[in-house]
Order: sequence, then C-alpha cells, then structure tokens
Amino acid sequence: MGMKAEVLNTKTKPKLGFWNVRTMNETGKLAQFPAEMRHYSLYILGVRESRWTGSRRLTAAPGETLLFSGWDDGQHHEGVAILLKKGVERSLLERKSISSRLMRARLKGKHNTITLIQCYAPTNDSDKEVKRGPCHNLIIVMGDLNAKVGKDNTNNDRAMGRHGCGTMNENGERLVDVCNMNDLVIGGTLFQHCEIHRLTWCSPNGRDKNQIDHIMINGKCGCSLTDVKVGRGADVGSDHHLVTASIKLKLGSVGPPNKGHRHYDIDKLKSLEIQKGFVLQLKNRFQALADLDEEEGHADVEINKKRDKVTGIYKQSSDACLGYRRKRWKEWITPSTWNAIETRRALKKKVLYTKSQKLKDKYRKQYNQAHQEVKRLVRKDKQHFINNLATYTEDAAVCGEQGTSYKMTQLISGKWQTPTHTVIRSKQGHLLTTGKEQEMCWTEHFKELLNREPSEEEANIQEAEEDLDINTDTPTKEETIQAINSLKNGKAPGKDNSNAELFKVNPKLAASILAPLFTSVWEREKVPDEWTNGVIVKISKKGTLSDCNNWRGITLLSVPSKVLCKFIVQRILEGVNSVLRKEQAGFWKGHGCTDQIFTLRNIIEQSLAWQWQLYKNFIDFEKAFDSIHRTSLWRVLWVYGIPFRIINVIKSFYFNYTCSVDRSELSFEVKTGVRQRCVMSAILFNTAIDWVMQRTTEDMPRGIKWTPFSSLEDLDFTDDVALLSQTKHHIQEKTTRLNAFSQQIGLKIGIIQIS
Repeated sequence: MGMKAEVLNTKTKPKLGFWNVRTMNETGKLAQFPAEMRHYSLYILGVRESRWTGSRRLTAAPGETLLFSGWDDGQHHEGVAILLKKGVERSLLERKSISSRLMRARLKGKHNTITLIQCYAPTNDSDKEVKRGPCHNLIIVMGDLNAKVGKDNTNNDRAMGRHGCGTMNENGERLVDVCNMNDLVIGGTLFQHCEIHRLTWCSPNGRDKNQIDHIMINGKCGCSLTDVKVGRGADVGSDHHLVTASIKLKLGSVGPPNKGHRHYDIDKLKSLEIQKGFVLQLKNRFQALADLDEEEGHADVEINKKRDKVTGIYKQSSDACLGYRRKRWKEWITPSTWNAIETRRALKKKVLYTKSQKLKDKYRKQYNQAHQEVKRLVRKDKQHFINNLATYTEDAAVCGEQGTSYKMTQLISGKWQTPTHTVIRSKQGHLLTTGKEQEMCWTEHFKELLNREPSEEEANIQEAEEDLDINTDTPTKEETIQAINSLKNGKAPGKDNSNAELFKVNPKLAASILAPLFTSVWEREKVPDEWTNGVIVKISKKGTLSDCNNWRGITLLSVPSKVLCKFIVQRILEGVNSVLRKEQAGFWKGHGCTDQIFTLRNIIEQSLAWQWQLYKNFIDFEKAFDSIHRTSLWRVLWVYGIPFRIINVIKSFYFNYTCSVDRSELSFEVKTGVRQRCVMSAILFNTAIDWVMQRTTEDMPRGIKWTPFSSLEDLDFTDDVALLSQTKHHIQEKTTRLNAFSQQIGLKIGIIQIS
C-alpha cells in the first residue's frame, strides 16, 4: 500500500528513462534493470534492442511489470520494451505491440491520458501512431532514432531547442520534419547541460560520440518536461547511455480498488510443532465458547451466529499460529556477482572520466574483461538456481505435492501467469478507466452469463412411487469426519478465508466444532446466509483481455458448506446411482470418458466391418450447468425418490444465492443453473439429464441392437451426448424428442458451425 500511495501522490514528479541495452536475451540482464531503476528513481524505463520474441506482459522480480514487443518468427533481434515500477501498472490503460520496433502504452493521469511510444529506428507506422493520439493526451515518444539534430534550430524552433550536439544528418532532418508535422518537441535539445550529459552513444573504440537517443513530447504539454539528462553511471554492458527525463504528471489508478484480501500461510501446517500449537488454540477457543453458551443458557443459538462462531474459532487460531502468506521474490544472483557488477560499473566510470587516452584504453580493456566475468558469474548463478529448483520440484513430486511441483515446473520453464488486472471495454467498445465502471461492467457480464432464460414449457414430472432408502437423520460425527478427509488441498477458500487444510489438521476436532451448526441446519432445513454467497474469480483465456468474453469465472464457496454438501452427496449417491441409466459415465466412479470413446470406436469399427448403417448425432448443450431450471430440478429429484428433507436442505443452498466478482460490494442473484464448484452440482445435473434421456427413449427403441433383448440408444458423458440409430428417420425423431424434453428443464442444444 505504501508503494501505491507514492505512485499516486499528487506532488510526485516521476522520472522516465530510455535506454538501448543492446540485448535482454542474456542471462541475468532482466534482473539488472530493476536495480538501475531504483538507483535512478525511475518510474518508467523504455528499452530498445530487447531481442525477445513475441509480445506480452509479465511481472519480473521484485514486482516490476514488463511490456515487450518482438518478432514472432523466433528471431532474436530488434525488439522494444517498457518496464514499469511496482505500482505504476495500476495506471496502465492498454498496451499495443505494433512491430518489433514500435510499441505503445497508455497510462491514466489525474487530468489527462499519457501515451508512451517506444521506438527503435522508426518506421512509417510510427508517424501514424503519433497522429492517432488525442489532442488532450500527453504524448511521449522515446527511443533510439539514429538521428543527429545538432544545435541550429533556425525555422525549427517549435520542434527543437538550441542545446543539441553535433551536426544535423539526414535522419535528423526527417525527425525534425515529423516533429513539425505532429507538434512534437525534442526534449534533449531544450536543456543546457555539459556535453557529456547530452551525448547518448559512444562507439566501442571510444572516439565517436553522438546524441542519437531522443525523447519527444507534444508541444501543448511541453511545459510538463522539466529536465532531460544522460545517466552515465548506469551500466549493463551497453555502448549507449541511459537517458532520464523528469516530467510533471500525475498518475491515477484504474480498475477496481485493491480489496487487501490476504490468505493464510497454510504451508506452516507442515510443521508438526505448529500443527500442535494450532490444534491447542482450536481446543481452547472451542471450549471457551462452549462454556460461555452453557453459562448463558443459549440452547438455540441462531444459525448465522453459530456459523460466525465456527469462523471466529478458525480465524483467531490462524491469526495466532499461521499469519498471512507473503509473496517473496527469490534473489538468484549471488552477492559475489553483484560485487562483480559494481566493479564493472566502477571501471566504466574510469573509462568515462579519465583524460589520458592510454589509461582509457587500459581501463576499457579491463572493463571488457569485467563484463565477460559478470556474464560468466550470472550464468553460473542461474544454473545453480535452476538446479536447486529442479531438485525441489523432484522432492515435491516424490512427496505427492503435485501443486508445488506444478508451480515450480512453470517457473523453471519460464511461463508467467497472466495478470488478473487489466482494463476492459464496455459492450459499445469504450475503454472503462475507473474502478466503479469496471466493477459494474464485470457484475453485469457475469449476471447475464449465469442467468439464462426460463423454460417456456413446464416439465411434466410425475410423482415418485416411493422414496429411496436414504438416511435422513442428523449428520453423525463419523460422516462429518469422512467428508472432511475427502476435501482437496490447495483450493482457494471462500469469503470466510478458511482453507480446507485448517479443518483437516484434526478432523475429529473439526467435526466437534461443526456439529452444532450442522445439527441446526439439518433440523431447520436452512443454511447460514454466508453460505449462499459466492465469490467469482476471473481467469483469462486466449484473445484480447480487454474483452470480458475472453475471461472465465471460477466461483469460490465456503469450505464448511462444502463439508455439509459432501455429507449429502455421500448419503444420496448410492441410492441415486442405482436408478440412473448405465449409458451415463460422467462423475461416476468406475466410469469415464475414455470408456465411452472406446465403446463408440468399437461400434464404428464393427459397423464398418459388417457394413451396417450407423447414424450418430453428437449433442452439446449451451451453458448446460448454468441453464438448469431449478424448479424442474427439485421435481426431478422428487420423482427419483430423494426424501423431502434432503431436497429442502439442498434448496436452501440456492435460496437467494448471490455472487460478487473479486469480492466487490456489488452482487447479483443467480436464478438458474447449479452452483459452480459445488460438490453437489455433478450428481444434481446427472439426475436432471438422466430424466431427459429416459423421457427421450421411453416410447420405443430407436437405437442400435446391443443384446438380443435390448438396444443401445446413446452414450453420455455429463452434458455431452452421442445419439445412435440405424436409420435416418429414427435419429431425427430421437433428436427432436431430446430437444423438446431438454427445453422443459431449461437446456438448449448448441449449434456448432463447421467450416
């Protein structure tokens, strides 16, 4: 939070830098840039000749954001990049990679929008990009333009000052013409400095020096530029100097505000000592609350208060024993290597400030040797770091810690996680820059996505002849323990921030703590209000991330509610599976998609071998899990013989069920479909789709002959259905009936266009 306050301070005058680094495609180069940014207090650093391939956004240690653009053909040459200080990425509106020599980034300012254009040896496209900038924007163009503009600004006083270096060349004339046409000012010529603080490039032999790296700003905002100066002390082994610019601009944050949500450091529970302390804290707090209830005589405490007590017990114990998880960046470059980098920096200063040519040649030779030594040490450190990670990953895999193994494999392979925060556009294509606008847009998007149109025709569902033999007594301690042990580790918690690992430390104690709450829920057939609230977390897909349709939502639910749901599933699973059709293989132990594929392949091979006609129709329902009509679902459960008490408890999870995006204060009601990531959703959906398939095939056989006395009508895997028939007429009739009955419970067959 301190970094964010610094970035958004209205009195801040951020410094920008741009630098031709010769290459970033060397081990350890990226790790050296943040150190130079901190040394010169830079908020933004433009980089040329990055030599990285592709274009994307990633987070570098220790938190800087890197935007880069390079060739897509795998060739490591050219390339531009922009490095943002930690916290500045909150002001990023959009980025656009135009080519390997040109990219654009837009930042939100307090009073206007800042457009950064990073270029290297400009192309014709660069002029077009400058023209597109709105007149009220602060436009900053920076890069290695290979242009000398000189000191003479006759007839060009609006485009440049009198403090350039050298004599104008052909590229310089073109640059001045571009600035005149687009009302740009060359910043490096406006401020009077010693010549050594204006020359940006030095040849390898040390004799030729020029001012060929420039920063331009639009004339209307020229007064915002307060200084441009070369930072000669910066060193990454390049023949170009870092150029810094001080600009009066005020950055503003875009997107929803940071909610400050933190997760408990559950990895500490791997320590037996911490486990014992955590269990002791739970016992003491649980006993204290039990004694308090007994003293006060509150035998019938409200369900919500009981839930608050359960949450409070685990929250206070976690605060005392675990603390919160912190993101720590591992510094893989060793101190000895940093000392070698400082030695190289000192030698560069000697080369720059020594007057004697003989000494310059001597120091330059020593500098080249030091540069080679730095590269050797960095490669050695990187190899040692990777070897340690690989060893740690192998150990995690042997111990069965698949989550840790996966994360380490991603880190070793160089795959970075896509950022969850990005600026989005409205349905009309307008860029939404404020947090309130984005919250409303995301809420509206998921509200439309998760709420489907109700079915036009009501399902004709008959009453059940008798209930299944399912126990409806209050949950026992043994059943609760079994449900707790079946929870998966490594899953994100819901609003209560209680991870599954907290309950699995001591399942017996957890069952005792949860027992009063579960008993009240079962007897009153009502769940706590918090259990009917879900948190939607956004995960990016492929495509433009400013489009909401290129994100998918994952709903996080309360872990104690999952324990009760697992208990319900355990009771009804055996009874329901006995009446479900055998053609369904989704979410059924001992059955899988591979079995259905194998069966279908054998049917096709046998049909070809015996020259039988075979018609297949593959059905895919649109948003199947989000489209189920709930009233029809409850009636389907009833007709399958599930007892009323269990149906009522299940219905209570869906009563006033609401969701919020990223813990936003804005929430919306979800009126259709089964709950995402709820353990009951699979068996509920399977029951509903089973009713549809039974009604579709009940009137007469239309499938293929399977045994002498039966036929095979279809093969199913959850919401994916393959209809089978031996005549075209039968496959059409079956599809028509399936469409009619599926619409009665809210399902709609999707239309797939094959090109």
